[in-house]
Amino acid sequence: MMLALDDVRSGYGDSMVLKGVTLSVAAGQVTALLGRNGMGKSTLMRTIMGLLPARHGVIAFNGAAINGLRPDQISNRGIAFVPQGREIFMDFTVEENLLLGTLGKPTAGYIPNLVFEHFPILDERRRQIAGTMSGGQQQQLAIGRALAGRPKMLLLDEPSEGIQPSIVEQIAATLKAIADKEKLTILLVEQNVEMVLDMAGACAFIENGRIVATHEANALRADERLIHRYLGL
Repeated sequence: MMLALDDVRSGYGDSMVLKGVTLSVAAGQVTALLGRNGMGKSTLMRTIMGLLPARHGVIAFNGAAINGLRPDQISNRGIAFVPQGREIFMDFTVEENLLLGTLGKPTAGYIPNLVFEHFPILDERRRQIAGTMSGGQQQQLAIGRALAGRPKMLLLDEPSEGIQPSIVEQIAATLKAIADKEKLTILLVEQNVEMVLDMAGACAFIENGRIVATHEANALRADERLIHRYLGL
């Protein structure tokens, strides 16, 4: 397994949000994390990245525990994070944002060709100020910045948020192509079920801070009652 969580608990102040998450993410696979709002999806992503400390349990990446490491150390191990809301530098150019994704990496100061191969709009707009781009273009920039460091694993938190459907389809197809071609492992938090079923090989459902079920995406396509059961759709 590329990523393995065992009984992971974390939260904010006195509030424990993750109450014992156990989850495995296979290498080279797109795994989706699904759940209703407030169930702990984003908290789990932040905990994996070290932005929120795990108070209990083990988070292992490539067989080595990463609990207690700083976010930059976790990033340098090979995990990249695209947070909800993108969090690009709006006053920087596209190229400057992409170069920031290479800091501390073997690719430092150099933007790999794969970024422009998969997101050609970023090559065309290298000199454009990021804040003047559309929401869909900014999301492509956020993903491109994460890929610029040549990670082994990509964490994506709500990549379809605030983006028009046609661009969502384009981003989903591009991410699937990247996962297949670059052998990139992806953990995806996403409310758009269609996007999830187009991209993912496996889907884990989180409820009240715990993983309550894991299914192959094919099983969910074949029996939509499973999605209704866990998401209340």
